[in-house]
Amino acid sequence: MTSGAAVGALLALAAATKYAGAAFIPAVLGLCLIPLSITSPRSLLRPVARAGVAAVTAAGLLLGAYRLWGSSIKQGLSFTTTNRRALDYQPTTLLVRSVVFDIGLLLALALAGLVILALRRSYAQFVIGCVCVLAGLLLPVSQIRIHEFTSLDKHTAFSALFLALPAAVALDLGLTKRVGVKVAIAGVVWLLLIDGLWRSDTQFSWPESMLSTLHAVEKHPVRGLYVSTDGDSEKYYTPSDSPITWEPSAFAYSLLGQGPQAVATVIRSNKYAGFVYRSSGFSGESTATERTMTRVLGDDPAYRLVARIRVDPYHDGHWYVWQKVWPRPRVTVVDAAARLSPGTATGVPVLGGRP
Repeated sequence: MTSGAAVGALLALAAATKYAGAAFIPAVLGLCLIPLSITSPRSLLRPVARAGVAAVTAAGLLLGAYRLWGSSIKQGLSFTTTNRRALDYQPTTLLVRSVVFDIGLLLALALAGLVILALRRSYAQFVIGCVCVLAGLLLPVSQIRIHEFTSLDKHTAFSALFLALPAAVALDLGLTKRVGVKVAIAGVVWLLLIDGLWRSDTQFSWPESMLSTLHAVEKHPVRGLYVSTDGDSEKYYTPSDSPITWEPSAFAYSLLGQGPQAVATVIRSNKYAGFVYRSSGFSGESTATERTMTRVLGDDPAYRLVARIRVDPYHDGHWYVWQKVWPRPRVTVVDAAARLSPGTATGVPVLGGRP
């Protein structure tokens, strides 16, 4: 069936574009299975056939993509979805509060819509609404379970797409002739608008502190490669003619995931011109890694702390910006002695004035 093939192709595209999109495939296939009306046994065959074609199409396209790019897909899927560990570990209360602020009113409207559908005995639509609510809560609940704050606001946008359907049933009451109901619905719509504007300002104000770290690096630029958990964003805002280059964010998170010893080894190699990272921006398991970074960088004379910047008013965390002390003075033993007694000679080179 054409509609089933189209649904399957879109599902495969969604999963390939955003790995988390694969989590919604069962929900969408479940929606395809629900008949809007049952007039005969044959009327049940069409939704089953449509869902089957969609499932086969999506599976075929995804398997083909995995066949071509299996290694990178497997690594990315594990890192972002199936084996994900919290990158920004936060307590449950903060995560729940964020979800309530983002989609709390919309969720309340969606649940009200389910009640209305149940009272109307619109059972097919009620089941569709239930599937939408469950799909809308899937990502927020999973992130709350692992205490992951990273991308939570972004993922609630997916929730809004599903919750909008049953919520529209509740807003439909505004079409009634009762003036009081119309006024109440208008007030709810106004609150939704205000909440959306407020949360958008909160979500998209994040580059400000990150740009402050970039300005700290550029104030006295040290040529070379930098490691940052926001390396992709830092790279985007760094001028093309800058002597500063950035490792991808994925490299930084991969390094942090290897534990304190691996981080200490990389720092002591003095390969990188600088490090930019957040405190209170790691999972509970990685707090030791953060402390190791701060301790090893502080003990290494090759680096100095050039900035400590508050992430935002809503967190206690700070950005730490470390830069290499470069070029470091290069003198010889004889040169050092010559400062005490005149004379010239050649001697053993000393880095940083140490023999």
